[in-house]
Amino acid sequence: MTTDGSTLSGRLEDLALPDVLQLLQVSKKTGGLSLSRPSGATGLVVFREGQILQVFCSEGYLPLGRRMVSARVLTAIQERQALTHMASFTGLRFGDALVDLGFVSREDVESDVRRQMAEALDRLMTWADASFAFRIGIVTPGRSVPDSASDYVLPQGVDARHILLEAAVLGDNLIKEKQPSAVPPMSEEVATRLDDELNGLDFVSPIRPEQFSDAEASRVAKHFLHYSERLLSATKQREMSLAVLDYVREIFKHGAIVLCSPSEYRVVDAFGSPFDPEGRGEREAPPPMLTGRTPLFDALVSDRTPYAGLVVLDPPGPTPVAPSAAAGTAVLAIPITVVGRVLMIVFCRGALAGGPDARSLLVLAKHASVAIENCSLRALLHKSTPA
Repeated sequence: MTTDGSTLSGRLEDLALPDVLQLLQVSKKTGGLSLSRPSGATGLVVFREGQILQVFCSEGYLPLGRRMVSARVLTAIQERQALTHMASFTGLRFGDALVDLGFVSREDVESDVRRQMAEALDRLMTWADASFAFRIGIVTPGRSVPDSASDYVLPQGVDARHILLEAAVLGDNLIKEKQPSAVPPMSEEVATRLDDELNGLDFVSPIRPEQFSDAEASRVAKHFLHYSERLLSATKQREMSLAVLDYVREIFKHGAIVLCSPSEYRVVDAFGSPFDPEGRGEREAPPPMLTGRTPLFDALVSDRTPYAGLVVLDPPGPTPVAPSAAAGTAVLAIPITVVGRVLMIVFCRGALAGGPDARSLLVLAKHASVAIENCSLRALLHKSTPA
């Protein structure tokens, strides 16, 4: 370790990071502690009079909005609205924009920032091969620190000892989470019971991951977030419908997108054999099904509500049957409504992994309805606007 009037430098293999932080706290320093690894990864800890204002780690970094969307504190739509609000006010940080719009409280933002600081510090403490340098004075982040990192600043500062303790506790919890689970995999009996309960799902309610295991909720949330972001970034109706179909592919063996017109129902995208109860595979899309003669689709267009239950897949098209019927195939069918009209139907056949998947698919379908409707309205506005 070396020192001069304005810097303190060395290697973490010689002086552990907690010791460096506590030294800077005790001496009530103001400045920035920069860290770098041979791999190119960088870190930064900002101090003001011994209090930690900010912790940045390039490994595993996510902007505040992405973190909060991943944790389902925010929706992707709210994230976009906050970013738009930020652009209207120079110097406004993302957390301030969230509070201005009423999406979260100031306490929620500060709590998430503090947790990010602990997570980043926990990661930095594993960098035994890193070198460090502390420079006194106002900190100017380098090119390796993204602009969005300024959203992770706590102006009032945090005591180094407290944040080190939080990081240590967080590290212990992560180690426990990585240990093999003693819980056995889901049995076929439980999976079958979940499938049977599909008919009783409340499709009006949002996703309720708290009713399921943490692992199950995390899996559903991860898949939902991925396809929701695909949906939001899509600019064409076909891209949006394919995002929904690809999500269906994650949880069903057979599925299709059915386009609805005044005269017929036409399959435009499919996988597996959604309309073949024998599961023999359909090399070609089935012929169009006529409106007024396809009971399930006619009911969906009329009621505009999802259907989960049994159907008979004989010509002229899927026909609902009672749950007590001796013959029937389990399906989930969801109408995509655009400007008050059912534009397409998401048709899924086969066993479902569980309730959370069905709920998340329904929510994604609602997002698709809004996205496709907005796309249609933009196209209509573009045509009607004089050049």
